[in-house]
Amino acid sequence: MTARWFSRIQSWRWSLAALVGLLLLQLLSSAWLLLAGQPVTLSFYVPAEELPNWEEIVEDFEQTHRHIKIDLLAGYYNTDEIRAIYLSTFEKEDPYDLLLTDVIWLPELADNGWLKDLSDVLSPEQTAAFLRSELAAGTYQDRLYRLPFRSDIGLLYPRQDLLAAINQPVPETFEQLAEVVEQLKRQDKEWGYLWQGKQYEGLVAFFSEILSGYGGFWIDPETRTVGLDRDEAKAAAKFLRRLVEQPLSPPSVLNFDEVGSRRRFAEGQGAFLRHWGYAAADLAAGSEAPARVPHAEGHRSQGCRGGWGVSVAAQTPYPAAAVEAALYFTSAAAQKQFVLSSGYLPSRTALFHDPELVADYPYLPQLLTWLSNPDFYQFRPQIVKYSEASEILQEALWRVLNQSQDVELVMDEAAAATDELVFGSAQPG
Repeated sequence: MTARWFSRIQSWRWSLAALVGLLLLQLLSSAWLLLAGQPVTLSFYVPAEELPNWEEIVEDFEQTHRHIKIDLLAGYYNTDEIRAIYLSTFEKEDPYDLLLTDVIWLPELADNGWLKDLSDVLSPEQTAAFLRSELAAGTYQDRLYRLPFRSDIGLLYPRQDLLAAINQPVPETFEQLAEVVEQLKRQDKEWGYLWQGKQYEGLVAFFSEILSGYGGFWIDPETRTVGLDRDEAKAAAKFLRRLVEQPLSPPSVLNFDEVGSRRRFAEGQGAFLRHWGYAAADLAAGSEAPARVPHAEGHRSQGCRGGWGVSVAAQTPYPAAAVEAALYFTSAAAQKQFVLSSGYLPSRTALFHDPELVADYPYLPQLLTWLSNPDFYQFRPQIVKYSEASEILQEALWRVLNQSQDVELVMDEAAAATDELVFGSAQPG
């Protein structure tokens, strides 16, 4: 489906009807404000830690778009909490005009009719400037509902100074990782493998990489199958338990989210960190450029894809102004400004080779290679009931990590519950 959509989108042409439609939307949505000499004000919610970066972009936007003002709103919430805030505003029929949307929310928001269809917004030339995978992640039922803003991928961050001290390369497999950790333990050095073990979406993203690393899968919408009860998934769950049972990770990892794990690693308290691409901007002293996540022998490394984009609420009273703002915020200039100030990864391919960005973040060209090759990454399932499926998996993984129940039983139960949720029938035992 994705290939057909990209083939089709490349052949689109700007038509007079589309241009007239945009003009009519602009006139209808803001005519009375223009007559009154007042700019249109658009609400836009962003994570609080990104607020300073967005304030710079919004200031530049308002300088060149005097007819539009942006009301920036922010809060210190994780991705699950931001989704809950969005759902609340949609249910009250008072959504933000612009939404910064996580890749995993797109099917749910689009299926409910809450997002404006942006399929006719980008010309073929504009479309070609983005990572194809980011455009695909913003597509639901062959229609585009999200303009790519920043991309991401799960990576392994090693402490090169510790590896040099024991004369070991960066581990590529799970067993190599375990051997290095044990060797560091024996030499009384920092040894912990840090990751996101708190019961939230970050744990799911981390486990999806272990799952792929064993050759397994979570949910396949095309074949309508759930893979959590298969041998590969059970092997992945057993390795997850091994991380805390052996241990290869400190007990505190079960309280870590992205912020906590990165802070601990930046303080030098760990040998390896699994994190997103943006963490490379503030690595601990002695660490090297990020590496691909580990995998089981005979299988391949596939980092979990993240990424955020800008969507427009279907109910906004100012659709044309909102589209204008979304196009600016996802432009090359705005993305470059954001990357320079934050260290996040862009979604436009040319920016990965931009001299100024590469001077600050020399690993960008390598990350582009990984982000451009489907063999090197995997997306979490793009399904309408993703959040509910994630909750089932989170609960199962937490039971695995707390070492209170048989791993195979936990995964069998999670598979049956997931199949019932997503496909409406329990899997055979």
